[in-house]
Amino acid sequence: LSLSRLPIGMVGGLDEALTEARFLHQEIIRYDAKLKLRITELPEKAVNETDLLQETRACRSIISDISTRIEKLALVPARLSSKSDRQSVLSQVNEHTKELEACKMDLGKAAQKARKGMETRNRSRLLDNGDVLLRRRKREQEEEQKRGEEGGERLALLVQRMASRVGQSEDAMRDIVRSSETLGKTHEEYHSQGAFIQTGNKLLSKWERRELTDKILVAIALLFYFAACYYVINKRFLQKLYFW
Repeated sequence: LSLSRLPIGMVGGLDEALTEARFLHQEIIRYDAKLKLRITELPEKAVNETDLLQETRACRSIISDISTRIEKLALVPARLSSKSDRQSVLSQVNEHTKELEACKMDLGKAAQKARKGMETRNRSRLLDNGDVLLRRRKREQEEEQKRGEEGGERLALLVQRMASRVGQSEDAMRDIVRSSETLGKTHEEYHSQGAFIQTGNKLLSKWERRELTDKILVAIALLFYFAACYYVINKRFLQKLYFW
């Protein structure tokens, strides 16, 4: 709105109508500055549809206040006695009305700019989210591939350990088989030695019995020998001694 100074007639001093006109003029200027500031800040403040709706409602509320005061200012000329004052007030009313319409158009443009900014941010956010999702998916694939490789290495190590255990088990089984064979041979040898021992025992028993028999025979032979010797001596020598 134009900030030109409202001329006020000084015929007989300021009357009530001129005072009201000046007050309304100042109010319109104050609300106009407030409206233009909000319209300028709207694209930056409206980051989403809710903010845009709130800012638009606030601007429309200020527009309504300005429009009400313009209407009141348009009624003042009828109460003025000076033609120049009436023309001056009507001129200001027209100027305020034009400025208000221009502000309405600026509000629409600012709203469109805010929507474009939101669309741009949304597209950028979607692209960023897409990039984030792509990077996350790539990272997950890499981690999954890494886990697969680690799992494969662990599986290969486990297979090697199992093969080693199987080899050890086979060696143990071969040792057991060899031990079983050795035990079998030892058992057979034991039986064989047992048979030999039994045979030896029998032979020893027979030899001992034979030795005893031999001793008895020797003793009998000795007795017989001594008896024979005594008999011979008795016959040849002792009887002769008796006769002497």
